Amino acid sequence: MIINKIKINKFVLYAIFVFILVSCGKNNDTSVDSDLANTKITLHNLEELTNEMASCENLSNEDAELFINAITRVGNHKDSIVGKTILELINNQKQFVRERTNDILRNSGARISLFLNHKFEYIGIQFEDSDSKNKINNIVFEIQNTSDKPIKKIEGRLQFYTPNGELIKLYSLVTATEVPANSDKATRFVMPFKHDESSNRDQIIRNSRNLSAIWTPTSIEFSDGSKIIDKATLNDNLSQ
Repeated sequence: MIINKIKINKFVLYAIFVFILVSCGKNNDTSVDSDLANTKITLHNLEELTNEMASCENLSNEDAELFINAITRVGNHKDSIVGKTILELINNQKQFVRERTNDILRNSGARISLFLNHKFEYIGIQFEDSDSKNKINNIVFEIQNTSDKPIKKIEGRLQFYTPNGELIKLYSLVTATEVPANSDKATRFVMPFKHDESSNRDQIIRNSRNLSAIWTPTSIEFSDGSKIIDKATLNDNLSQ
């Protein structure tokens, strides 16, 4: 039994060693000629190096685009280019693209999960003008819980756009009462917002009849304490 374990361990170590070699090979794999790929960039040779790259018959479109995007992305930071090799910049851009893609992948899962667990319907705006010095725009909307557990709170953004795609107003909405699970009936909510007479955007909200209302949920908190959060949308600092 001991011998078998040793054989297995040796095989595992060998497999890991091969994987590391392959992975390292991939990280350094480039269609740029080796000497050129390992040439360091100075303050004065970048144009020459890019011309040499363009003359490489085997240069792939992927490597060309990676290098162009790399120097464009960090072009305002001298230390990020000068002293680096072409290969380093290509590999750095690969890593940047990979991380950005992973972020998009993770955020996409959260964003779609939010929509899977509820339905939103914008009903309209009720104007409350009994106090001429404190006019209110009441945003009326309904939430239907399509998940299998009660929703304690939903937060999101209701954005109003003109037919030309111009963002006029953004309202941050949040529910105040629990929405039961798997309910066929939607729960109605009313959120008050102060109407600013001096705001051209608020005037458009009240007077325009051709605005589109777009709902973007940012988080759902369930009654059991679990949450779904779209961190990318929360962090985009969009405001109106």
